[in-house]
Amino acid sequence: MEVHKSSELKISPTNMMQSVLHFHFHSNWIYMHAQRISRHETGMSTIRKIGDEGFNSLSAALDSLDPDFKKLLIEGAYADIIARPNLSLKYRELITVAVLTTMGNAEPALKYHAGGMLNTGWTPEALLETVTLTLAYAGAPVAITGARVVTTLLAQRGLVVHRDLHRYAHDTLPDRPRVQSAFKSSDALTKKDRQLATLAIVMAQGNQHALIRQHLKACLLLGWKRNELTEVLIQLTGYIGWPIVLPLTRVALDVFAATASQATGEDPAASTGIADMSAEIAHCLDEFEMTVARSESPEEAKARQLTDIACLTCLARNADAQTLAAHVREALALGISRREIITAITRCHAHAGVPAVQSALRIANTAFEASSHSERNTSEDAELLSR
Repeated sequence: MEVHKSSELKISPTNMMQSVLHFHFHSNWIYMHAQRISRHETGMSTIRKIGDEGFNSLSAALDSLDPDFKKLLIEGAYADIIARPNLSLKYRELITVAVLTTMGNAEPALKYHAGGMLNTGWTPEALLETVTLTLAYAGAPVAITGARVVTTLLAQRGLVVHRDLHRYAHDTLPDRPRVQSAFKSSDALTKKDRQLATLAIVMAQGNQHALIRQHLKACLLLGWKRNELTEVLIQLTGYIGWPIVLPLTRVALDVFAATASQATGEDPAASTGIADMSAEIAHCLDEFEMTVARSESPEEAKARQLTDIACLTCLARNADAQTLAAHVREALALGISRREIITAITRCHAHAGVPAVQSALRIANTAFEASSHSERNTSEDAELLSR
C-alpha cells in the first residue's frame, strides 16, 4: 500500500482559488442559460396565446438583421413586459389595441393584436368598440382606419360585423354625423373596461397630462388598482417609448398620492369627460356643431377643406393618407385651385417639418394626376358625343 506524505495531499491556495472561480463561473453560466431558456419559453408562450400567425416570417426577417433583434422581441417585449403579473393578458391586449389604433402608423401590429383580443376572450363587438373609442380623442382618420382593419379581420374569420360601421370604415370620406352614429358605444365593454382603454388612448398621445390625470383618477374610482395602472405605463414603454412614458410616471405618482391621502365621494362619471373649458369655448363648440348640421356656403366649404388638408398634413400619420387624398379630391371638386391646395400644405412646413409636407405633396400630386386623367376622359367622351 502506497503511503502519501501529508504535504502531497495539501492543495495550494492558488489551485483552490482557481477551482472555486471555475465552479462559480460554471454555476453562473448554468443559471444564466436556464434563465435565458425560461425567458424565451415565457415569451413564446405569450406569443402563442396572443396568436402566432405570421410569426415565423417575422422571426426569419429579424434573424436576417440580427439574431439579437428577435431575442429582444421575444424575451424583452413579450417575456419581460407583456408576461408581467398584476395585469392579465386579456386586458393587456385591450390597451394594446387602443394604443396602436391611436398611433395611426402601425396597421400590421394592430391587425395582429386585434386578433389577440379575440384570442384572449374579447367579443367582436368589444374589439370594435375599443377601436371606435379613439374617435373622440384621436380623430376620425385613426378611428376609421382602426375600424377598417378590424372589420376586415372579422370578415376573414367569418364573424358578423356591424353593417353601417363596415360601410363607413371602407368609405374614404364618410359623412361626419353618420360616422358618429355608426361609431356609438355598443356597451360591449363595461364602464370599467372602457375607462382603462380610454386611459391608454390619452396616454398614447403623450402630452395630454391634465386629461391623463383625469382618467387615472376615474380608473381608480372605478376599481382599477394602483399596480394595475402602473402596468399600463410599463407596457406603453414598448409602444410609445420611454421618453414619453417617463414624464407620465410623475403624473401617476401625483394622482396615487392624492388618492391615498384623501377619500373623495366624486362620481366616476364626472372625471371621464373632456377637460374643463371656458363657457366661451363651449359656446363656440356648440356653434360649430350647428354649422356642421346646416348646409355650408361655397366659401365656408372651401375654407373647411383647406383647413382639413392643413390639419391632416401636420398629423402626418399613415392612417391619414386616404383621408387627405379624399379631401384633396373634394377640394378640387369645389373649384379650389391646385395652387391653393399646395399653398395650404406648404404653409405647414414650420409646424410639421419637411417630411410631413413632402408626404402630403406626394399624396396631393397623385390626386391631381387622377383628376387630370378623369378630366381628359370626360373631355374625350364629350367630343365623341358631339360628333
